[in-house]
Amino acid sequence: MTRLAVQIVSRERLQQTVAALTSVLKHTETPFDVHLWDNGSGPGMQTYLREHFRDYRHLRMTFTGENIGYGPAHNEMVKQGDSEFIAVLTNDVIMGPSWASALLAPFRGANVGQSSPVHIFSQLTETGLGVPPGGVPDPALRQRLGRMAEYCDGSCFIVPRSVVRERGFLFDPMFGLGYSEDADLSLWLRSKGRRIVQVPIRWRRDESAKTPINVDRKALSDGNNRKLLERWGSYLKTRRFA
Repeated sequence: MTRLAVQIVSRERLQQTVAALTSVLKHTETPFDVHLWDNGSGPGMQTYLREHFRDYRHLRMTFTGENIGYGPAHNEMVKQGDSEFIAVLTNDVIMGPSWASALLAPFRGANVGQSSPVHIFSQLTETGLGVPPGGVPDPALRQRLGRMAEYCDGSCFIVPRSVVRERGFLFDPMFGLGYSEDADLSLWLRSKGRRIVQVPIRWRRDESAKTPINVDRKALSDGNNRKLLERWGSYLKTRRFA
């Protein structure tokens, strides 16, 4: 069994995808394999990626003719793997040396359900929006939360595969193409008594361009935010799980 399956979802943005894959292949030192799932990019991107990375035997690529979404793509990749841990990445991350071993280390502790780099967004407002640590508007809640990570942004995190077996999937399919599925996963883990651990590692994101999607981005985000609030609204008001 491979220790770590690294999953990357791409859609267009060839330069960022090449940089992300290169950094993972160069800086992942634990036994691993990589699965790139491309959500309907043009044929030129497929041709370039297959040629550029043809010598990497532990890299698998899946190219689809449509954009099935971020969460669904990761769910499909999860079904095809058997690793002990799963690393979820977007195609705009640049991972630094020893990133994987650093993010795997917290799982030696008790009740750790998810690890991630120190993210810009790791706490949630009462309306379910991600904010930096200490960024919630209410002063009393801000003091109560301190620097605690309430959720992991979906651009980079690791979970044990046992989480998928227990949950039945990685990201809940009800969130469709994307938005709020990362917060939902983290809150589910914490509701089960699992801890989130954030680790200071060398990494960065290239957010110079958003991933193109063929739907109204705001409508998708707003709709999924409503779904998140329907499920976790009570927690966001009280910061206690029922």
